[in-house]
Amino acid sequence: MWRLPKATIVLSQRVLNPRHIARSASTGSNAESARTNVLVLNAGSSTVKFGLFSIANRPAGGDWLPKDSVFLASGAVDQIGTSKPNSVSLILPNKAPFKYSAPQPIPDHRAAFLEVLARLADPHHGAVADVASIAVVGHRVVHGGDISRAAVIDPQLMVQIRRAAAWAPLHNPANIVGIETAQSALSHAAHVAVFDTAFHQTMPPESYTYALPRGLAEQHGLRRYGFHGSSYKFILQVVADGLGRRPEDLNLVVCHLGSGAS
Repeated sequence: MWRLPKATIVLSQRVLNPRHIARSASTGSNAESARTNVLVLNAGSSTVKFGLFSIANRPAGGDWLPKDSVFLASGAVDQIGTSKPNSVSLILPNKAPFKYSAPQPIPDHRAAFLEVLARLADPHHGAVADVASIAVVGHRVVHGGDISRAAVIDPQLMVQIRRAAAWAPLHNPANIVGIETAQSALSHAAHVAVFDTAFHQTMPPESYTYALPRGLAEQHGLRRYGFHGSSYKFILQVVADGLGRRPEDLNLVVCHLGSGAS
């Protein structure tokens, strides 16, 4: 199963702020309005991965853990814009994975995201009756420069994400396409960016400064930013919860190992 609860949890301090939900949540009973459907996107150069979760509303300020969310669906669209067949997958709770090759080529991220929405609302294999029930969309963004927390996406934030593409040229441009596509298709929802680099912004200068001429480093923003922060934040939260201790009281050595490692 493709796992993305860690990125969803990192949304907690900003995404599920009641004022953000108020602008997008649909009407319903008190029981229904007590939970929010959050779609999390990870747009790569040739893939779109997604996870859909139902999360209990709480005031901002507290972190969410896996036990606070209900998994609704996850999946991916692969080989976007390539000559290879497009593979589309959907995983639902207590059901066999649903995977198929798209009958028509998926040429770009917009077509891929529309495929994702079609699968999520499919009457036979979908997870929701209507994509209008998705109140919040969280976007994984690899590089946020010196941004220190998740943030609601607005034009000013998009300028910062585009500027940070200079430090993540293989990732941020794809993240930007994913944001723009999702904003167009789900204009009713609140859209939030979660930055891999945000978790590491508490590093002191002696840790993030490279042995380079100061003027050159400051001119080009050359410093250690740290990566895979969403993964590290998730691990820290879960370990702290399991030990019954506060995250700030722990001293851990953590490794993120995958196609990218840190």
